[in-house]
Amino acid sequence: MLYKITFETNMNEECTVSVWEQAWMTPQRQIAGGPNCTAVMTRRAGGVSPADKSSPEVKAALSFCVTSLNNMENSMFARVQQGDYSVTQQVVAGMLYKFTDVVMATSDCMKGASTDLSSCNVADNAGSTKCSFTVSWQAWRDPQYQMVDWKCQ
Repeated sequence: MLYKITFETNMNEECTVSVWEQAWMTPQRQIAGGPNCTAVMTRRAGGVSPADKSSPEVKAALSFCVTSLNNMENSMFARVQQGDYSVTQQVVAGMLYKFTDVVMATSDCMKGASTDLSSCNVADNAGSTKCSFTVSWQAWRDPQYQMVDWKCQ
């Protein structure tokens, strides 16, 4: 019999070991392969883990942050998110998302116009700034999103 045993270590690694068991042999059990270990990100209540940027929940949270920033700024033109960023999630009473290195650029879209921000063009790279946002999401609340903290350079 060939057993493949998978276990998680206390160092956030998932390891797999293969063990042969042959009752007629001495010794009866031998390690056939492994251990092969890889780092894993566990998602436990309260633990911080990387968030999937392509998930609808993360996209909605970032959209809320962009809209909130635009509502707080006294400018004629809306800002849009540009390029890559980092995001983590933490299970709390709901979900806490922390966005870092979010580049916000001034667009050519006027605020107040019913324009989808994804169709806006960046008007001036000199008007770009890096921001970080912390937003909570609680499905049972109205509104579901709340800006906990934000900072722009």
